[in-house]
Amino acid sequence: MNSFSFLFLLFPEYVYMSFSIEPSPTVQGVYGNPVYFNCTLPVTWKYIHFKIKHEVGYKFALFSGGDCKVSRSKADQYTVSCHGNTFTLGILRPKDNITWECTYKDGNSTEEQFGGTTIDLQPDIPTVSLGNMTYVYTEGSDVIIPCTFSGAPISNVTWQRENEVIMWTQNSNGPLTLSIKNVSRTAAGNYTCSATVNFKGVHSASESFILVVEYPPTLVPGGKMVEVNEGSTLVNFTCTIQSHGVPSNFIAMYWQHWVGNRTVRNLTSDIGTSRLDPASSTFLLSLPSISLFDAGSYVCKVGNGVNDLEGNVEKAASIDLIVKSIPKPIQMKTYYYEEIGKAFHITFQYVGNPAITVQIKPKDGQISPSFNVSLKSALLPINVYNKSVYVNGYTADMDFGTIKDWFNTTYEMIAENALGTSNYTFFVEGQDFPSKPYHIYFKEYETSAQLEWEAEVPDLDKRYTVHVKNSVGEDKLFKYPGTNSEIYSYYLTNLSSKSNIIQICTVNGVGKNCSSTFKIKMTQDSPKALAVSSNRKSKSGFNVGVILSIIIVVVIGIFVLVLVLRYRHKRSLKKYRRQASLLGRDDHPVQRISCAPVSSGYSESESRSFNTYLTPKCMTSLLPESPSCATTSSEGGEYARVDDIDIQKLKEQRNQGENPTYSEYTEITQPKNVRYVKKNCK
Repeated sequence: MNSFSFLFLLFPEYVYMSFSIEPSPTVQGVYGNPVYFNCTLPVTWKYIHFKIKHEVGYKFALFSGGDCKVSRSKADQYTVSCHGNTFTLGILRPKDNITWECTYKDGNSTEEQFGGTTIDLQPDIPTVSLGNMTYVYTEGSDVIIPCTFSGAPISNVTWQRENEVIMWTQNSNGPLTLSIKNVSRTAAGNYTCSATVNFKGVHSASESFILVVEYPPTLVPGGKMVEVNEGSTLVNFTCTIQSHGVPSNFIAMYWQHWVGNRTVRNLTSDIGTSRLDPASSTFLLSLPSISLFDAGSYVCKVGNGVNDLEGNVEKAASIDLIVKSIPKPIQMKTYYYEEIGKAFHITFQYVGNPAITVQIKPKDGQISPSFNVSLKSALLPINVYNKSVYVNGYTADMDFGTIKDWFNTTYEMIAENALGTSNYTFFVEGQDFPSKPYHIYFKEYETSAQLEWEAEVPDLDKRYTVHVKNSVGEDKLFKYPGTNSEIYSYYLTNLSSKSNIIQICTVNGVGKNCSSTFKIKMTQDSPKALAVSSNRKSKSGFNVGVILSIIIVVVIGIFVLVLVLRYRHKRSLKKYRRQASLLGRDDHPVQRISCAPVSSGYSESESRSFNTYLTPKCMTSLLPESPSCATTSSEGGEYARVDDIDIQKLKEQRNQGENPTYSEYTEITQPKNVRYVKKNCK
């Protein structure tokens, strides 16, 4: 029993009021946390010292009437508070099993008095906290998972994967972060974070999570290349799913056909048969038949919704299909032409495998100008299953140089490789640029019109088109083949509009040459009027129509007789007068242009025809002094310049000149089986 206990038994009230330490004899604490205890002194105290037992000196002291505080130099180690003559000491970093003493002196004693209490620290039991029980990362990403822990004194903190330590520390300052750069699928598994306190026994805490690493499936193609002949049947392609990936369920599984760097088609069930064999994890594609256009790459695509390292959401495996075939021409025509005097070459395109050779020769020994043929490899644009792609092929160039004269020749091209031969026949023609029709003559009736024009011959390689436009929009296009005739006649019928715009064009392979536009107006058809009046009868009972018919026949006979006599008279005076045409051109022959012979006896002083002729002068300007530009009686025709006001009105009436749609198409065909030689103009 110590002296304080003895005094307490003898004078309990005095001792309690004079000096005490609480708690005593020990003060409980938790490792790493502050410890506090109280010292109560007599009211007559002079000073108090706080010290550790058996250490020389004291930690700090307080004096009666002085400040109740710890010096600045020790403020990070201790705290003190004063409540009358009771003092509370706080030890911020206590040590276990250390006895602290309060030593004081009061005014009634010359000796120092003291008392003490011993610190008894207990371990701070560790705890561990993780955010989730499962973490999901995509392969190639960075993993960062913190482990938050507490406890003291911490001896170590560790990260373990499948019970194997992969990271540890003795640092008690948390958290301890698991960091994995560019995580791979092999890093997936169970991870545990543990914290251990080794003080007055071993105390541990841990928490685990599952790391899931998602990655796409792995595919292996069933070979690099398949080589077959065109026409082969039941060609199979396979790719093996070596790894199903995570997750293992597929959201996409299909085949594609590629040519070059472009997708041509997705191979659905109506194109080929595809299926997955679960036992072997093999994805199969079967094509029932093979054509040349099936060549390319066949790509197996499988996806589970996870991007690969390149960012592709679907994994792919490719197999090349090589198709062997005889040469095949592409984008070819059967008819080629060029203008005389110009350079002319024709390029032909072929595809085929293996390599091809080409020769071109005139068919059946026909005459041909000289030419050279060259063959080279090239990337060719073709259409494969409605997609434009480039494939390996060949171009054969047939070079004539400059065309010097007219020709038309049929050629045969023979393309050959190890698998076979293909023949291709085409027609080539050298042509003059067409001359426009001239000396155009027309005569109008109620719903029809008679057209005539002159042309240069030979013209079997040309055709003539007659364009008819009117304000009601019933446009018509008529075609007439060249016949080597100097004069052409065409009869337009069923003209519903009273005013029509006409244009005549000469067309061949190298171009089109048109007359200026001219206008015709429908007039009353005299024969039709006579036919209507012939149904009447006179009051005397005679048929008026019969009488009129007799009169007309007599008049026509007299008129014909006069014409014959006049014609015979003129032939005797002028040998080179031109022969009359169908509509009475013998009376007033027209001037010819270009190569056509001109009548040497023509005189402008002769009387003019009531019919109208269009010459090149009349196409552009109004020259009343010209006999072929005359505008005479109502029976005569009319012409119009290109900028005629009626054409402008026609455009306004037809919605400001919209493109016409031809409501009628007429073409007169004639077998083109006449070979002829080009005539040179003298």
